[in-house]
Amino acid sequence: MTTEIRSMEKQDRVSDTAAYVYEPLPNDCAIRLIQICPDKTLAHGFSLMVQIFTLNEAPAFCCLSYTWRSAKVSSPEDYDNDEGAAATFTVNCGEKNVTINENLFDFLCRARDESWFTPDNIDRDFQHVLELSGGQTAAALPSYLWVDAISINQNDTRERSHQVSMMGNIYSSSQMVLVWLGKEDPSPGAERVFRNFIPGFLALVKRQGLAPFKGKDPFCNDPDLVRHLG
Repeated sequence: MTTEIRSMEKQDRVSDTAAYVYEPLPNDCAIRLIQICPDKTLAHGFSLMVQIFTLNEAPAFCCLSYTWRSAKVSSPEDYDNDEGAAATFTVNCGEKNVTINENLFDFLCRARDESWFTPDNIDRDFQHVLELSGGQTAAALPSYLWVDAISINQNDTRERSHQVSMMGNIYSSSQMVLVWLGKEDPSPGAERVFRNFIPGFLALVKRQGLAPFKGKDPFCNDPDLVRHLG
């Protein structure tokens, strides 16, 4: 099942009457994956293709981790500040629109520029190579992307609840998870997170599993976690 979503140059919230109507998922094991189709005739130079697959039969895909709020948020207190709210953009299918935040829109534009997640990758049996931090390692990106704001019908309470309950399986079934920190250069704090904290976290999970994190402060102020993770 395939739906083409075309990008439109519009930033304000769309009206309810113009809301994109999602095709229902055929079963409780189904997910939606997207591809980015470069098209210079469109306002933002790309359209999106949405396809439905059963999770255990889906092609290789990436998951995207990002903030729904502003990419500039740097501390928990910032979430109480109205300035943390992100602007919105719309992508559409025909006359119907789906709204995404600015941070996700920025990622899709970056993916368009880099030719990530394109149908051409499948046609040419080609996987785009992504240079990782420091340029020391690289990984092949698959041709599909799962991103919650588009892959889940946010207006369908039942679907949203069920898809959220599946997210552990969706993320673990993905080829990799990309973390998008925003289009600007990362702050020193963010650099410490992905260069020091994340490798330390993964090493701890590899040694001890998730047990050290159960019941602990999510901001990792626990003395044992600080000792392990910095």
